[in-house]
Amino acid sequence: MLGAAAAIVMGGVVTLAAPVSAQAAGPAGAAVTATTVVPYVLNDPAVLAAREIRDAGLQPVVNGRTTGAYVISQSPVPGRVVPVGTTVTIRTVVGPTP
Repeated sequence: MLGAAAAIVMGGVVTLAAPVSAQAAGPAGAAVTATTVVPYVLNDPAVLAAREIRDAGLQPVVNGRTTGAYVISQSPVPGRVVPVGTTVTIRTVVGPTP
């Protein structure tokens, strides 16, 4: 066994994520790209959403305020498989969550 895998459950879909060291063990000369799943952060408080995005190995960009704000849109869409380090843009508004 190369290492522990993490199970990510989102919307009834289970995704297994192998550690980066296991993902990089491809054939000699093969290009291997570590990937992750974009988390669902719509309606989350902006601060929590940014943390969830970072925890998934992605880079959050917040369009709007973070304090007292919640997420009204995100790109790429939740559930998309993307390379680790991809930028996820969230748009926020201040006020009560819907």
